[in-house]
Amino acid sequence: AKIALHSKAISSGVTMTTERSSSAPFTVTRTQDATALMSKRVEAATKAMDVSKQIVRRSVNFDDEKLLRKLLSKGLKHDKAWAQAYQEYCTGRGVADTDPKNQNKDFVANFIERNLANSINEEWAKKIIYPPIEADGEKKEKKEKKDKGKDREKEKGKEKAKEKEKE
Repeated sequence: AKIALHSKAISSGVTMTTERSSSAPFTVTRTQDATALMSKRVEAATKAMDVSKQIVRRSVNFDDEKLLRKLLSKGLKHDKAWAQAYQEYCTGRGVADTDPKNQNKDFVANFIERNLANSINEEWAKKIIYPPIEADGEKKEKKEKKDKGKDREKEKGKEKAKEKEKE
């Protein structure tokens, strides 16, 4: 009956005013705004994480097993959060032997790809990913000298073995 009276009044052009409730008029909107803002923040954080993962993929050669193992071991040594993440990763995959030396390359690479984004700005990670470049290729020269020394030792060992065979 009330609805019929209201519709008749509206049709005839009579306007009616209603009292406002005591609550604030925008409280529903504010909570909706807060929820929308929070979801936008979550979305932005997710996009940022995706970007950081892409940066990690570009800055780390995932075919270089020596580099991957170095990243894993240094992270375990210097970063408690990294070590905790590794333990959780192993547990989640049902791996009882958590020694990184006993894990295959794909296992290590997958862990690093998932977790390095969180630690990429740590000093230990920067030193491995972006090693300091020494002037005039000094680092390369040092490595070449080291390799030559190893080659000489191998040759000496082979010569001694041949001498023993002759005797």
